[in-house]
Amino acid sequence: MAIDVGDRMPAFTLEDEAGNAVSRGDFAGSRLMVGVSPDPPSSNARFKKKEGLNFPLLSDEGHRLASDLGAWGAKKNYGKEYEGLIRSTFVVGPDGILEAAYRNVRATGHVTRLVGELLGAD
Repeated sequence: MAIDVGDRMPAFTLEDEAGNAVSRGDFAGSRLMVGVSPDPPSSNARFKKKEGLNFPLLSDEGHRLASDLGAWGAKKNYGKEYEGLIRSTFVVGPDGILEAAYRNVRATGHVTRLVGELLGAD
């Protein structure tokens, strides 16, 4: 069963877009927003630069963290079912507790919507 808002973020160590090992403990004491992708770090680096993101994009090529977060599972496209990434963004509080979970989002407009909701920007 996937964790939900109010649950503790599961332990993990994954590579960020720069290839650095990142663990849950690296974010202790800070509010955390993380993107998780099955793509390799180099793809995440290109996406981060293109979109001007200022938070880590973690590479979860084995889908372990994505599965724990409920971001990997059954998808349907043009009538075909398959397993894949359920595009998601997570915000973790300074105490390691999941504050927000945005699952099954569309890429277009997602970052703008997050900025508005999380930072109160227009």
